[in-house]
Amino acid sequence: MDKSNGHMLQSYKGHTNTDFRIRSCLGLADSIVIGGSEDGKIYIWDLLEGKVIESVAAHDGKVASAVSCCSPRKEWASAGTDGHGCVAAAAK
Repeated sequence: MDKSNGHMLQSYKGHTNTDFRIRSCLGLADSIVIGGSEDGKIYIWDLLEGKVIESVAAHDGKVASAVSCCSPRKEWASAGTDGHGCVAAAAK
């Protein structure tokens, strides 16, 4: 959302989010959006274009807590309803 006028700047599609509130985060100097999905994947979008850069199968269940990104290490972490955490390298 543009904080000056409230208009949506970009939307990100491809993921499933109906049952959980799955938070997303920014990574790699705020150039990508990383978010979870109830299909067990982590989706990585280009911040400005909104295009999916990559989707990664991360969990057997739903991704319950999307992500935390460590930009210096170019890694992200997620937690799923399968009871596991996942740490992987970010795209780009």
